[in-house]
Order: sequence, then structure tokens, then C-alpha cells
Amino acid sequence: MMHLFEIKVSSMGLQEKVCAILLDEMALKASLQFNALDDQDEGFEDFGQIGRSPKHPKHATHALVFMLRGLSTKWKQPVSYYLSNGPVKAHMLVPLLYEVIRGVPAIGLVMKIVICDQGRNNRAMCSRLHITEEQPYFYCDSMKIFFCMILLIC
Repeated sequence: MMHLFEIKVSSMGLQEKVCAILLDEMALKASLQFNALDDQDEGFEDFGQIGRSPKHPKHATHALVFMLRGLSTKWKQPVSYYLSNGPVKAHMLVPLLYEVIRGVPAIGLVMKIVICDQGRNNRAMCSRLHITEEQPYFYCDSMKIFFCMILLIC
């Protein structure tokens, strides 16, 4: 999927390549399935490169999704998801966010901002990134990235 997206990005103009990372979580119904192709059970916590819960697997009850969205043009693409038992804690959010940020230039995009809601763990992630009103940005591998938290009113 990412290879196809990379091909699409290669035909975009520079302004079209400027994007934001959006992240959000959703609750899942706990469920287990056996994946015969990969010879493993699915439905447990899974943090991608960071790994799964090896000794005492926990059922996944939440999915954290990262999506890229064009800032000047109308496109969006989910790029990764992680399964967790409960909301993903701030100490895990930071490395997962950095992993996604580091992958953006590799596919030819220019990332400028991270957007999320004001959930407790997202606010704690801001603290870990030293984001304040006076400094609404952080650095990842010398890339200056702005951070925006939105207030959702239902």
C-alpha cells in the first residue's frame, strides 16, 4: 500500500506534498483470530517495530491510527495503526509518533504539523515533547514540527 502511495506522491507538485500527521484512537471490541498466513494469533497488543506483548499477551481494546493529510490539497492516507490494551500511554506515543514522522520524508512528503485531540495521553505527550504556548513545536531529526491540539465539542 505504501509503495502505491509513494508512486502517487512522486507525481505531486511541491505544494501538494506539504502535509499534516493526524492521530486518533478508537475503542475496539476484544476479539482473537488465528492468521494462518503469518502463523500467529491476532487481536493482542501490537506496537509494530516496538513489538508485541511476548510473555503475557493482552487483548487489544483500542486502535491508534496515524493518517497523513494534505494541507493545501484534498488528500488523506492512513499510514500506520497500533493495537493496545487501553489507550496508548504517553511514553509509548512519543516513539510511535517519531517513527511515523521519520517515514514521511522517505515517501517524498513534507511534514509540517501534528494534529490530535486533547485526550489526557495526548496532553501528556505534549509535556514529554516540551510543547508550550510559547513554543508550539518540537524537533525530530532537525525537522521543526508544529503541534496543534483541537477541542472536540459534540
